[in-house]
Amino acid sequence: MNLFYRRHLALFCALFAVASLGGCFLESRIKWVTGLSILGAAVLTVLLLPFVKKHRALLLKGVLCLTFAAMALIESYLIIDRERDKLAPLIGQTTEAEITVIGKNKTNDYFSSYEATVTFDDDTFDAVLECEYKGDFSVGDILRGQVLVSRIEDQTEEAGYYLARGVYIVLLSSEDTLTVVDSGFSNFKIKMRSLNAKLASI
Repeated sequence: MNLFYRRHLALFCALFAVASLGGCFLESRIKWVTGLSILGAAVLTVLLLPFVKKHRALLLKGVLCLTFAAMALIESYLIIDRERDKLAPLIGQTTEAEITVIGKNKTNDYFSSYEATVTFDDDTFDAVLECEYKGDFSVGDILRGQVLVSRIEDQTEEAGYYLARGVYIVLLSSEDTLTVVDSGFSNFKIKMRSLNAKLASI
């Protein structure tokens, strides 16, 4: 609550939040250009400060406001939009993929779901692997085969959970064609999950 007694800090944080929220409604290129333009305006204002005798404190506050807004837009682009842009050409396509299983979600006689990473053209992305059959895969398995790439739509609580963690795609395997080719227990994410599980059990 002390944040609100420091008006300047509260203002900067509010600007960061508003810019982040507003950025959700902008196309990635517009967001990137807008963020860089605002940051450029902040830098230009800093360069002009030595030549201004009055209202320096007000100008400095304006610089900080511009910087916080610009950083929110640039961060959103670098963390979210750039990855989505790379994935965009693959959406709706059936493609050959290399997949590493990093966690199990649920499985029954007719369906199975896993948390995974997938590599396309030397870029690795987090994904959900859904099999329309009983998949018998284990954490650490490296799979190869044909999958349909779909976008996770923010319409369910489960989808919101994945999107919040930076998982934007679902890999759908409609036929039992995925083959286990290796084990990926050296995978960093698998090691971290194992460490978290051990710490949680203490």
